[in-house]
Amino acid sequence: MKHLLIGAFCLISLSLKSQTQKDETANDISNLKLDERKLDSLYELILLKYTDDPMFIKNFELAQNAWRKYYKLEVKAMFPDYMPNPYGSMFLSCESVYARKLIKARINEVLLWLVGSEDGACKSSIKPKPALNDTTR
Repeated sequence: MKHLLIGAFCLISLSLKSQTQKDETANDISNLKLDERKLDSLYELILLKYTDDPMFIKNFELAQNAWRKYYKLEVKAMFPDYMPNPYGSMFLSCESVYARKLIKARINEVLLWLVGSEDGACKSSIKPKPALNDTTR
């Protein structure tokens, strides 16, 4: 009887772990999609805030397109398409977590154009904070 109870407990634990892993993977993929949408929204907002600077917009679009290529290739480099698949059942979760790290780093980079620059010696395409806060533009 004792062995039967232990066996039943192990089976229940395995099924709960499996469900938890599915939930975790679904959650990781959902969070990745949210981060992708956040990056896309920030990108669009920057294009709106900088409509008066067509050269910047052209270069920013080129930079974002290059970053997207880098992002896809970086994820592929981290998780090559080996056959047979050596990554196991956590693959989608691990891939999503790594991809989110890359996207979060890019979000921090593009936020510079929305936060604005301080007065200083080094001028760039980043608008000064007062110009970004001016709602008449």
